[in-house]
Amino acid sequence: MTDAYAILVVEVVIIGLVVISAFKSLRKSKGARLSLTRGPASWKKFGVAYGFGSVLILQLINSSEAFVGHKVLLSLVNLAALFYLCFLNGWFRNKIIGMIDRWEKKPER
Repeated sequence: MTDAYAILVVEVVIIGLVVISAFKSLRKSKGARLSLTRGPASWKKFGVAYGFGSVLILQLINSSEAFVGHKVLLSLVNLAALFYLCFLNGWFRNKIIGMIDRWEKKPER
């Protein structure tokens, strides 16, 4: 039964991220608005984040014994949510860039 709990936790996290990201992205700012055009390096980072996230999500779903008969639907919904987060939501994309930049600048020990 732990498979079902693990998948449910992942689903709650993904749904929570989508809801929070949509809310943050739609919220009107009171100050000046900033517009920018992303370069190829930024878009490559989004592709890496999407690839990494999709492999983790699909591996969890496919290796699970839970929700047999619903794995394709779960996979499609999760990949669509991840696609929205990585490529369509500006707030989440800024978070991805920030996390990857901090990780790249972290000194080796």
